[in-house]
Amino acid sequence: MKNIIFALFAVFFIANSCTSQTYIENGLLNKIIEQEEFTFMAEKANIDNADVLNIMNSLPGSATNRIQNLDYGSGIVFHNKEMKVNLPFFGRTYNARNRENGGFVFTSKEYTIEKKAGKKGQQILTISPKDAEYVNKIYLEINTNGKTYVSISSNDRQPMSFIGYIMKNEDLKEEATSK
Repeated sequence: MKNIIFALFAVFFIANSCTSQTYIENGLLNKIIEQEEFTFMAEKANIDNADVLNIMNSLPGSATNRIQNLDYGSGIVFHNKEMKVNLPFFGRTYNARNRENGGFVFTSKEYTIEKKAGKKGQQILTISPKDAEYVNKIYLEINTNGKTYVSISSNDRQPMSFIGYIMKNEDLKEEATSK
């Protein structure tokens, strides 16, 4: 009986300690999204391609999961009506053009953002860049605490998704100087 009570207490304690982290205050989040002056910092990449996972698992000392941690600096910056994307790509491309960079790396000055409300206070942004040759749409699902899920749809690659958070653009400069 003591073991059952101890197990229930442990489950309750762990569940309470796993509360969601707040990355940005809700009022500030709404303001910077409305002004389109924010940064999405990618923390993790979701790898959906089994071939990529098999190759990564074949490397010595590797134990690859579907979710890979990313280095600081991967993300999307919205500033002065310009969108700068710097995200990696793991997957299959359907066009064998020679590219300097295998990721999603581009700057767009001609894009549209469609904003709509999601469930539980989420904001869903659908971005359609007009001057990016291989990206059709970028979807951002932004939670009220700033945690964000991003999916990129491309015309010559498999879809790719990322998990990260939204922050003010000034924070980007402060964090870069502190690292």
